[in-house]
Amino acid sequence: MEEIYIISKVTKEIIIDILKCNTNNFINNLNFDEDIVSLIEHIPNELETSYELCLKGNIVSSMILLRSTFENILFLMNIVFYPDIIDEYKKVKNNIKPIKLKSEIIENWDKYFTTIMESKEQTEVEIKNIYDLLSKFVHPNCIRSTTSMIEKDKNKSEIIKYLYMQNITSVLLLYVDFISKYLNTEANLIYSIFLYEIICLLVFIKINIDKIKELEQYNDDYMYLHINEKDIQGYTNIISKEINQISEINNNEWKKIINNLKEELNKSKYKQKIKELDKITLKLIGLYNKTNN
Repeated sequence: MEEIYIISKVTKEIIIDILKCNTNNFINNLNFDEDIVSLIEHIPNELETSYELCLKGNIVSSMILLRSTFENILFLMNIVFYPDIIDEYKKVKNNIKPIKLKSEIIENWDKYFTTIMESKEQTEVEIKNIYDLLSKFVHPNCIRSTTSMIEKDKNKSEIIKYLYMQNITSVLLLYVDFISKYLNTEANLIYSIFLYEIICLLVFIKINIDKIKELEQYNDDYMYLHINEKDIQGYTNIISKEINQISEINNNEWKKIINNLKEELNKSKYKQKIKELDKITLKLIGLYNKTNN
């Protein structure tokens, strides 16, 4: 579906561009060795590559890279507050046990996040869900084998690649929120851009609900699509409460939401790209309404 492809591509281009800019500011506030700075600089590039791979249908490769990047993010989040861990990193060359990295962040969740996490319990669930799912792609097992098989079926791959892109969104949201907390800056622009992706994902799922139901045979033991579906609902709660108040996809109601977004986004350098997103998003919603009727 061309509309969701363009919306996904444009939103990630904007988000990665903002993230790269914030990363430079982030590095300037830190006093780390060159090898640590290099690791930080590569995170936005790896997230961008992971997204591009997924968008092309190379889902397994995308998730393997994302898992590695997520580990780097967890490591970075730790060393910002505990620089001594760098010595351990240099001794074992990136072989610090992930459980140690995760435990610190979960235990002190409010030190790391500003908007995304509302409790220690939520932080634990989110971080463990993301890491456990991505880890299943690293070694041969059912989820990796099944996803590799589905990649060969263009029709099925076209559906699941957009569902799996939510894993990248999960990691991006965590990382963006962490940097915003550390730099004490507002992340409203990025959250507004994410909203376009969420809108198109919600519409995409509704349009393709029958095809998605056909994939349920792979779900619980293989694809873990229920985690992705839950995440979508979670994002709408975090980023825009008003979306949940709309029981039906109505063009006028969506136009109100998009107009509210414009007030924030039209002040940015991405004004022209936002106009493109507005046009295509409303076209996608119109397509859904036509299909639904």
